[in-house]
Amino acid sequence: MRVTKVAFMALGLASALAMAVPAAHATIADQMTKLTFSRPVQIPGNKVLPAGTYWFQTLDNQALPNAVLIYNENRTRVEATLLTEPAYRAKPQARTELALAGGSRSRAPLLVKWFYPGSDYGHRFLYSARTERQIREEGMRNVLAQPYSG
Repeated sequence: MRVTKVAFMALGLASALAMAVPAAHATIADQMTKLTFSRPVQIPGNKVLPAGTYWFQTLDNQALPNAVLIYNENRTRVEATLLTEPAYRAKPQARTELALAGGSRSRAPLLVKWFYPGSDYGHRFLYSARTERQIREEGMRNVLAQPYSG
């Protein structure tokens, strides 16, 4: 039963990310990235982003050096400003990579990490101690974004 549940969760999380593409004007400094989720995704602050398209951007600001802004699809509204801590990966990927935790039919997966294409440095989103325990217990799954096919 446990293996079936884990397999279902892994498949569900893998499908959580439908497509992603770095913006044409993105730089390594702002890491502007367009992400489209096929199902809801939870972010810090007990907020759930409904399925849809969002823009992720780092805030290059000395006052908030590790902040990430999440915009709506048209970049007309900031959905969230989130603090992160540096995250590292041994092998940079050519595509956007996300780490997700948990998730089931009744609960959206948690967005834990975001890595910009080609970078070994990424962003780990900060959660409460209770949620961090949940992430450790459930483990994380890395998902490579599908390239945007226009």
